[in-house]
Amino acid sequence: MTANVPLVGAVGYPGAREHTTALAARYGWDAWRISHLLHRYGAEISEITRLCTDDPSMAQPLTGATAYIRAEIAFAVGHEGALHLDDVLARRTRIVYEEPQQGLAALDEIADLVAPLLGWSEDQKAAEVRAYRERARAESEAIQQPDDHAAAEVRARVDDHVPMIS
Repeated sequence: MTANVPLVGAVGYPGAREHTTALAARYGWDAWRISHLLHRYGAEISEITRLCTDDPSMAQPLTGATAYIRAEIAFAVGHEGALHLDDVLARRTRIVYEEPQQGLAALDEIADLVAPLLGWSEDQKAAEVRAYRERARAESEAIQQPDDHAAAEVRARVDDHVPMIS
């Protein structure tokens, strides 16, 4: 049934691709950045650029993960339903896999971007940061284990979820 259902961003992709030169000039992005955004978001690049137009700081790279711009984080929350930091870093972006130390260098900046979008208090934001750091530490330790069973035991020591905001 899904064989004929286009992926999000596929409809309008050729038109979006036609506008990339103008986008690069408008936001100061190089060819690599445009390629990254276009391949990741397809025609949804228009939503990314809308975020950048509304707030020009969104067009800037993350300080600790320069392959990504700030708008990608806001998009993850506002358009893709991310509710936790691990969701943003692992599933909505691929920062956890593409940046050293699972993106820890960008974690505080990402938390600062996500917190107001999700209405987090300072305590909730701190709990999210702490939980992500614990999971990143456990994953680093799990990688060092001699087999899958031992790695799974290390990962199991860390709680998977931060409680949702009531």
